[in-house]
Amino acid sequence: MHTSSFALCNDIVLHYRLDGLPPPTATSRPLVFLNSLGSDMRIWDALIGPFAGTHPIIRYDKRGH
Repeated sequence: MHTSSFALCNDIVLHYRLDGLPPPTATSRPLVFLNSLGSDMRIWDALIGPFAGTHPIIRYDKRGH
């Protein structure tokens, strides 16, 4: 599963992406990957595959990315 969309939070538009198992079928709690200053959510692309089979994964771009 993979969903990429935008959310409005306190008048701020954030880009987010959901990967891995959807919550009802997940065997583990969701993993949240946060990017550092000067990067975007793509910094975690290489780690999504190993966890996607057992966890729902949440990533989002910080403001300005």
